[in-house]
Amino acid sequence: MKKEIRVTSLPGFQPSAKIGKINISPGDEVSEGDILLTLEGAKGTKDLECDLCGKVVSIEVEEGDEVKKEDLVIVIECSEEDKKAEKEEKVENIEVEDKYSAEVVVLGGGPGGYIAAIRASQNGKSVIIIEEDKLGGTCLNRGCIPTKSMVQSTRVNDLINSADIFGIENATGHISMEKIIDRKDGVVNTLVSGIEASMKKHNIKVLNGRGRGYDEKSLVVDMDGKKVIVEFENLILAPGSVVSIPNFEGAFEDDILTSDELLELKEIPESLIILGGRVIAMEFAFIYRKLGSKVTVIQRSNTIFPNIDEDIIEVVRDSAIENGITLLEGTSVKAIKSTVDGGKAVIFDQGGEEKVVAAEKVAIATGRKPNLEGLDLDKLGVAICEKTKGIKVDKKMRTTAENIYAIGDATNLYNLAHVASKQGIIAADNINGGEIEMDYSAIPEAIFTEPEIGLVGMNEKMCKKEGIEYIVGKFPYMANGKALVENETDGFVKVIADKETREIIGAGLVGSAATDLLSVFGNLVTNKNTIDEAKNVIYAHPTVSETVFEAILDLDNESLHK
Repeated sequence: MKKEIRVTSLPGFQPSAKIGKINISPGDEVSEGDILLTLEGAKGTKDLECDLCGKVVSIEVEEGDEVKKEDLVIVIECSEEDKKAEKEEKVENIEVEDKYSAEVVVLGGGPGGYIAAIRASQNGKSVIIIEEDKLGGTCLNRGCIPTKSMVQSTRVNDLINSADIFGIENATGHISMEKIIDRKDGVVNTLVSGIEASMKKHNIKVLNGRGRGYDEKSLVVDMDGKKVIVEFENLILAPGSVVSIPNFEGAFEDDILTSDELLELKEIPESLIILGGRVIAMEFAFIYRKLGSKVTVIQRSNTIFPNIDEDIIEVVRDSAIENGITLLEGTSVKAIKSTVDGGKAVIFDQGGEEKVVAAEKVAIATGRKPNLEGLDLDKLGVAICEKTKGIKVDKKMRTTAENIYAIGDATNLYNLAHVASKQGIIAADNINGGEIEMDYSAIPEAIFTEPEIGLVGMNEKMCKKEGIEYIVGKFPYMANGKALVENETDGFVKVIADKETREIIGAGLVGSAATDLLSVFGNLVTNKNTIDEAKNVIYAHPTVSETVFEAILDLDNESLHK
């Protein structure tokens, strides 16, 4: 039986690639895993791997040829063994109950789960990872990465529209929502492919299906019409989170959007109401306003980002208003109802008065909750924490079952991808005999509003609440040369130090590249560096990072350019 080998994916997210080195010739015998040829794109290279055994009948391309997805490149005559294996596999997927076992089994392939699997493999363990969707989890497929791709598209459009400031005249941009979504999908697919390659590299077996507890030593996985038993010596639970929908009239209607749907719209709504005023809500508010929607944010708290220091909130609030986003704070939503023109109306209380706002679309972005439904955790001996409503864990990420760990959003402690990854490393290392505890004192948070927000460690609100005497150093972007060159002068860098010990204990940044500069302060806080130690670093000129140095100097009123 002849089988056609076609191009299934391309390097990066380019529409085409060139054929690089061809490693086989007609008549060659090939086996599963052999690299047949290399695809070369503007954003990198990708190997075309053989997935069967047989003999090369023909090669339909030459080195240097340009190819696109689904183009035919090679024809292979399958061996009898491969035909037999293919037939047996088909039978197994439909009829046969199977059983697997590993020293470490990871349930969930998000940024916590797949990192935990890699670390466990690095520690010499046999590893199975179970994922019902795509590897990468919510963060990669429906969260962090796709939203940032859309943010970047809006920033490029902003830059084009402001080109005359830089002496570039008659620059115009046209927004194609379809191309924005296609680019976003390309970025996501590239990164998912990278994770899949990492699983192969580290000999991690991937089972695609939904797992649940069977007994204290095994899971049952529903996959492709059959049930599979997976036995483990140690288990890491990383099922992630799902969208949390508040319980009021109209919230569960099919045409109400969530963050998932906001990432897939092929047409820009004329008007959009977003319920929520924290990270997810505000990032989408800026995205869709910059795409052209009339955006209204309805927030329950008296302010957006209620846990952040007011001076940082003020910069983002002013930017939102300047960009045309309507902020309705201190509200209580009562219902969402359909309008006669096919739109939606949100009914809410504000200051004791009932109000109504209408729009073409309504999106709920009020948060997420642990994805625990149907996991049968009781069969595993795993308890839920009454306070967090997530899986109960100690600082070593161990659950109430000695050989079972839980990480990421499922614990409902810190719902951040990088926290899940760190928890995954700790869980895997503790399975390997470690006694490592998770430290939450220097968790960085990156928020991609306009301008960006970067947070780490203590803020002023927290210091006041805990009675810590502190000092503040601050430096504005408008006094930085690189920021002026880039026309990115909104915002500031703020650093907080313990007044008595002079240790750097926190920082808050709002401005261009704030999320990238954040890691500088993450290192200072984690390593408990003092003001004097932090001053010793030389910062390159001209860079926006000089704002960090100036803010540190300002702790002792020594800022040079303030």
